Amino acid sequence: MKIVNILVKQLNTAKSKIKNTYSICDLILSIPHNVFAKTIYIIILFWIYTPIIMMVYSVFLKNTDQFQLLLNNSLITIEWFTRLQQLGLLSLIVVVLFIIKVLLKKKEASLIDFIIKIKRNLSFVLFFLLLLMSIISCITSDNIVLSFYGDKYRRDGLISYFCYFALFTSAYILRDKNKIISAIKHLTHVAAFLSLLTLLNIESINLLFGLSNNKAVFNNINHFAYFLCLASMCSILPIMTSKRLKDSIFSIIEYALIVAALARNQSLGPYLAVLVGLLLISILIIMLKKAYIKRLILVLSIFILISVMINISYRHILANFLVMRNDINSILSDPNNAFDAGTNRWGLWLNGIEFAKQKPWFGYGPDNLGEQYSLLDISNDRPHNILIQIAASLGIPALIFFLLALLVHFYQYIKLRKSLSILNLCLISAVVAYLTSSLFGNSMFYTTPFFCIIMGFSLGTLKEKLLDKR
Repeated sequence: MKIVNILVKQLNTAKSKIKNTYSICDLILSIPHNVFAKTIYIIILFWIYTPIIMMVYSVFLKNTDQFQLLLNNSLITIEWFTRLQQLGLLSLIVVVLFIIKVLLKKKEASLIDFIIKIKRNLSFVLFFLLLLMSIISCITSDNIVLSFYGDKYRRDGLISYFCYFALFTSAYILRDKNKIISAIKHLTHVAAFLSLLTLLNIESINLLFGLSNNKAVFNNINHFAYFLCLASMCSILPIMTSKRLKDSIFSIIEYALIVAALARNQSLGPYLAVLVGLLLISILIIMLKKAYIKRLILVLSIFILISVMINISYRHILANFLVMRNDINSILSDPNNAFDAGTNRWGLWLNGIEFAKQKPWFGYGPDNLGEQYSLLDISNDRPHNILIQIAASLGIPALIFFLLALLVHFYQYIKLRKSLSILNLCLISAVVAYLTSSLFGNSMFYTTPFFCIIMGFSLGTLKEKLLDKR
């Protein structure tokens, strides 16, 4: 009854505020900041739980034969893409309203204030310029429809870019640390649950929920590995932030499940990327947060132990590293005849660089490299490297904006290193791990948004540190 009375009181307060507003501007100004924060938090949670939602959706699909299973994959892709568009649109509306409110509050801002704002939000502005370059690239593409909607498999066209940026901006303006930590914990829960089901690999459960061995609900083992790469680094945060180590037993189990699923996945790039992320967070904790060294040792020990156990059982981790060593030697000895190195990645990279040279300003357009590769009798439609992909698809200026945005962000971390929290350290380690993975992988409409959210959190929490230093 008490809750009902509180709700009634809040409704009456909102009603009286609306009555006193005389314009749309007044109405926007009357929206409390916590309403924006709660709305963004809910939108982000909805996206985090989309893999589980897709599993539930799969329950209502038929799985009578192989053809039906293939059809189900297409239906799940469409459903997942629809969720991205819905949440992207909602995020965009919230972001626009938030920006309008900020601008209305500062009607008399001078040019100096505007320059200061750009300086304080420089990484964000550079990412926005990357989006603008994507729009120009789409318009100048020789297949505008494909560049706008994206390939039917990847769905990584301009419309998805808008959704990515909307989710990224939403995460950027969410400055409530408790909500950010909570969102990361939910991401860990989802990843651990998917990892458990993948490790169990029970056929009846797989058929019921549309799961596949080492892929979960994703279309490819590499895509699941991209997700696990980010999630494994994020799952370190709950271990680090628990008040006592014995209170983090559940978080430790979740971390172990995610690492086990990643190690068994057989995708070397994301596994290698997690090694880079763990190395970074180890250096940062040793230098800046010595109080967390014991927990760091625990995290590293679990990763090493599980990796050894998986390698003994499946014998692929060490084998993959030996293949990588041989590929590197092939490239160093004769780079022009090592096209098959890195499971053909070297050839994809070299051709991707050539595509970037052919259209240096605006590239071939978002998600529009498939035809260029097919002309060379290559079945892949991406270079398996995010930097080459941006350069060839969106143009070299777009790549410069992307790299500058990252460099500015990393420089700010170095500048503010003494005041960083464990949340900041975990976020930047997750960002670096995913970026490392992206040097060997492709962007997908259902994996990129997870990175955009974490990237937004990393920028936003660091922005708070910058404001505190004023």
